[in-house]
Amino acid sequence: MKYSLFLLSLLCFSYLNAQHFIKGQVMDAQTGAPLAFANIVISKHVGTVSNFDGQFEISIPKDCKYFSVSYIGYHSKRVNINPQTNFYKIYLQASSEQLRSVVINGKYINPAIKLMKKAIKLKPQNNYQYKLHKYAFTKYLKFVVAGEADKIPGKLDTVYKNGQFFKIDSTLIKFKKETTGKYLWLLESIAKVNGQKGGEKTKVIATRTAGLKKPLYELIALQMSGQNIYNDRYNFLFNSYIGPLAKASFKTYKYEIEDTIHLQNRPVIVVNYRNTQKPLISGRIYLDKQSLAIAKFSLNTYKAYQFRVIYDFKYYPIQNIWFPADITMTIKKADQKNMLNIGNQIQIMEQQTDSILVDKHGDSLHYTRQKNTLDYTYAHTSIHFFDVLIGKNYPDKISFNLQVSPLATQRSRQFWENLRHKPYTPKELRTYRFIDSIGEKEKIDYHIHKYKSLAYGYFPLTDHLDLDLIDLIDYNRYEGIRLKMNVQTNEQFSDKWQIAAYTAYGFKDKQLKYSGSLSFKLRHLTQTYIKVSYTDDLEKSAAFRSYKGRYILSKMHHYADDKFYHHRTAGLSVTHLLNPNFKLNTGLSKTYINTKYPIPFHRGRIEFPQKDLFFYTLDFEITPFSQYYLAPEGRKLLKDGYPKFYINFEKNIPQWQMNHVDYYRIDFQSYIKKKYVNLDYTELYLRLGLASQGAGIDKLFMPVTNDYEAANPLQRFNLSKAFAFETMKDLEFVDNFVTSIHLQHTFTQLKLWAKKNIDVRLLGAAAFGLSYDDNKYTGIKSLDKIYYETGVEFRQLWANLGLGFYYRLGAYAYPHFGDNLSVRLTVNPFSIIKRMK
Repeated sequence: MKYSLFLLSLLCFSYLNAQHFIKGQVMDAQTGAPLAFANIVISKHVGTVSNFDGQFEISIPKDCKYFSVSYIGYHSKRVNINPQTNFYKIYLQASSEQLRSVVINGKYINPAIKLMKKAIKLKPQNNYQYKLHKYAFTKYLKFVVAGEADKIPGKLDTVYKNGQFFKIDSTLIKFKKETTGKYLWLLESIAKVNGQKGGEKTKVIATRTAGLKKPLYELIALQMSGQNIYNDRYNFLFNSYIGPLAKASFKTYKYEIEDTIHLQNRPVIVVNYRNTQKPLISGRIYLDKQSLAIAKFSLNTYKAYQFRVIYDFKYYPIQNIWFPADITMTIKKADQKNMLNIGNQIQIMEQQTDSILVDKHGDSLHYTRQKNTLDYTYAHTSIHFFDVLIGKNYPDKISFNLQVSPLATQRSRQFWENLRHKPYTPKELRTYRFIDSIGEKEKIDYHIHKYKSLAYGYFPLTDHLDLDLIDLIDYNRYEGIRLKMNVQTNEQFSDKWQIAAYTAYGFKDKQLKYSGSLSFKLRHLTQTYIKVSYTDDLEKSAAFRSYKGRYILSKMHHYADDKFYHHRTAGLSVTHLLNPNFKLNTGLSKTYINTKYPIPFHRGRIEFPQKDLFFYTLDFEITPFSQYYLAPEGRKLLKDGYPKFYINFEKNIPQWQMNHVDYYRIDFQSYIKKKYVNLDYTELYLRLGLASQGAGIDKLFMPVTNDYEAANPLQRFNLSKAFAFETMKDLEFVDNFVTSIHLQHTFTQLKLWAKKNIDVRLLGAAAFGLSYDDNKYTGIKSLDKIYYETGVEFRQLWANLGLGFYYRLGAYAYPHFGDNLSVRLTVNPFSIIKRMK
């Protein structure tokens, strides 16, 4: 089966007005397999290459008499041009001498390695994002899901085999009818992009999705996010790859210099690369011979699905820069009828009914597989860059890394066709008419809303009301099992107002807790909200604030805690984005506190402090290197960046209180994550807390803990907690000033045995504290010496579960080994959604 419809034809260079187009396909003369990336040359400066199907299209002058076709490991061929022929099938004969790779061995160095090392060294002056101080462009994106109707048998039939009659699956016939003349799905977007100082900001000015009235922001964000192949690691859809110009690429890829061709009147060196591990990744890098900038790039992966990418660049001579021009991506279930040759490699072999495969030992394997609709379905993305400006930006002010114009879904057909630079095809128009009618009939927008709600951790109770699933269940040693029903209205109810409320019940303390709030959005672009609330619930004593994402089990981090205070709080707060990376929340609260555990003072008195407080808070969330996009639901994370900073300042107002308590409290936290090309990563979490001398025990600080009193490590067994001291007890240490640091490194995908990989994490932590009065409480110490803890975690031993072992060291270590040891169950929580802020 041919690989038609996988990729758009490569852009061809035209240099004369008197010209016409010819098309063709290059194949192996013996096997009939398409030859991907064969060189098609008309003259010294004019040529192109075949795509993954061996197909090509090129414009030629009318007086041109012939063109040449060459391919590594094959005899070149000169093809005479016949004016009556527009499509040429060209068969190349394999040469008896195969081009051999030169490997690093003693003093001999593969010339391709030397070339790639030089290209890596020149990255700063070739990477357009960093070389150009300012630039701008418009890009048109088209994403389709389609069926290969022409490849499905056209009628029902029966086959006699092994003494029985078998009927061809009628599902395929129905699928053929459904996919003839239209796509299964179609999405289009047009966006303006401003680039400056290594970053890009995108504004979608038009978007249209078949079957939907509202844009699918998550898919737009996924498709529109920049993919710079100069990066050490880059992403296409859900796949992550080591960049061809990464320093670590030599450990992953093998390189061969294939040929020198001309693209856009520039001599270009063609380098073949392939990885040394599964799944197979191969392709070609086209390097400008003079600057060693990337002039073209291709990637092909094959496992259960085949993924193909082609990057085309356009050369700008004044700036001496290659700038993106077109990107095409295709993903399809692996279909292996033909053998696809790339650099003398057979990448794909047939897997169909009664096919015979040959394994690496030459043994024949026989099996039968019935094809289904997925075998004839593919997804294709094409991105075209135009209206490129070098040295300046568009005047449009774009605040977020990605935002969508309010008029994006209301554009006229004429608007679309002007920017598409071509009218809609009958196939596209039929797709919109057909799927839009289905969307309205089946209420696809509503169902998409339901699926999105679940993806963000909310269960839709009604069209307008969602149940928060994230903290539905929790456990601590004071309340026991805690069930919490937290509901809130969604954007279907109102895009301005939001009502939220929850009730919680602890099965051990047998007390009901509740809260309610009303929010009003003042401005969408800055996510400015004003909120009034009332809460009657428990709060952890002497605790740092928790900054956690929306993950299953992320809220179950109170397992070892038993020191809480009860509070009834009325509050008024305002949230505002100073910019997408700087979030401010300020609030004013009146609260009544009743501590739920006895506090042993050094004078021998045991008290249950109760007090009224009136205080204000300032919260800062600063994430200068993260990227965000703006959706109707609010600001959402597009790409994580580090470091991140969280600052909370709290100060009471004595004049507005019934008592004389006077205090302030500062909570500072910072998180840094360093990712490596091999997917290993290092994390550092720093906490610093400072409370004034007048602060009560509920407003002091202790390190984040996750242990409790028991006879042995197995009796203290529980869930691990992120960036916590697993060997420190709740309220074991309390101070006015506390600082803690957690450093951990994770080795990913270490092979435990065949077909079983695990992550191994090494941890180290330290804490230190100071108090105004070291003897204020009996049984509660000050951290006036450094507390040390070390540990190792074996993660994903079974599914997402693993085991962690932690040990207490230093001045606060116990005499017995077992008292210093803690064992935990580690969980890699399934990410409901990237953190939203």
